[in-house]
Amino acid sequence: MTTITIVRTAIAAIAALSATAVTAQAPTAQYVAVAAEPGTKQTLIIASVVWHARGNVWSAPIVGSRPETVCANVARRLGKLDSFSVAGETFDPARMEACNASAPRGS
Repeated sequence: MTTITIVRTAIAAIAALSATAVTAQAPTAQYVAVAAEPGTKQTLIIASVVWHARGNVWSAPIVGSRPETVCANVARRLGKLDSFSVAGETFDPARMEACNASAPRGS
């Protein structure tokens, strides 16, 4: 192999790896719940879904359950939610009220 062939092969390999890395880092559709009160944990499993927190903002990958069911499960565990969204679509006030009906009393 000549030096030029080796360099071309290396550049092609780096380009292929870079494309794979970009694809692997692409954002996935997710649920986002904003809790009214910050919690002390950073990770919770709610209805078999792993949720991660940054402050009072919780996120998880989308699963096959209905969004209303997921929101109710999260409110039941975290307490009242200020907002809930699915793949960037935020629940309207009526849906949030129904969701927060599952939150423990006094939260």
